[in-house]
Amino acid sequence: MSIFVRFLDIESKTFREELLTILPLKGTRGEDLFKVIDEFITKSNISYDKIVSLSTDGAPAMIGKEKAVVKRIRDKNPGLISYQCIIHQAALCGELSATLKEVMDSLVKLVNFMRSHSALQHLHFKEFLFECDSAYSDLLQHNNVRWLSKGQVIERFWLIKEQVTSFLQNLDTQGAKKQLEFVTNKRNMLVVAFLKDILKYLNALNTVTRKWKINM
Repeated sequence: MSIFVRFLDIESKTFREELLTILPLKGTRGEDLFKVIDEFITKSNISYDKIVSLSTDGAPAMIGKEKAVVKRIRDKNPGLISYQCIIHQAALCGELSATLKEVMDSLVKLVNFMRSHSALQHLHFKEFLFECDSAYSDLLQHNNVRWLSKGQVIERFWLIKEQVTSFLQNLDTQGAKKQLEFVTNKRNMLVVAFLKDILKYLNALNTVTRKWKINM
């Protein structure tokens, strides 16, 4: 478990954020987490009364009603303020479902078709974009590890959507025809436009939040 603290440095009169400690865990239940925290706080002679607030990832072991960490610490400090980390909330907002997920998955398949289906086809596509004097020389490939890249993938696709459509129209393959059906479907493109806008705001929120945490 990594514990970060944000505190007022009285000497410099500024707020600082530091890594307080890294604690080994023998379990992931609320009581297991609180036990190692309590042992560290007691050993370090830190008063629970000095803890103003606690930010968590919202997991049951942290915020459950009976044996979770927040409940245990609040028993020692009733005035404790607890809230969920805003970056985790933004990440949850980035999770897609139903129609949004279906369209996003189809867009990822389109990008993979353009970039990875054939090295020769990918080369021709990049040459085509160059000949069209396109603003970008290629599509961005989605990285499933981070939801943030979804917005960047869609933004790039949207800016060269017309060129992608034209290139697919010039290909005489079943794969190209299938992808062409996707990009010429008005309903799909409306969903892509919506995703482009909403993920753009989430990306901006995530960036601002990270800068804010660093500046604090």
